[in-house]
Amino acid sequence: MDFGKLFNADGRLGRRDWIIWIIGVYIVCGIIAWILGDRGQWVQLILGVLAGIAGIFMGIKRLHDLDKSGWLYLLGIIPIVSFFFALYLIFFKGTEGDNQYGSPNSGSPFTF
Repeated sequence: MDFGKLFNADGRLGRRDWIIWIIGVYIVCGIIAWILGDRGQWVQLILGVLAGIAGIFMGIKRLHDLDKSGWLYLLGIIPIVSFFFALYLIFFKGTEGDNQYGSPNSGSPFTF
């Protein structure tokens, strides 16, 4: 995993890698919460903030894959719109070949 690509908005991220990121974060945070219990609240808070920041960058890269501006990620703060926006990010296929944001999966932190 290329951790340098977690905290920048350069490149594109496909559906598969974006879904792997979301599921992976939930699994890892759940395991850490289960292991640490009430004792690890500060650790959970720090990891949650870091995962949230990286998640914003992943969402921006997902929009880049759809050939959209990363500023559209702000639609996620509108209550009802955010649900349909999430469905859009999950189900719509990215542009074929290169676009103005780079080649497919050029921003993916996953090396497999």
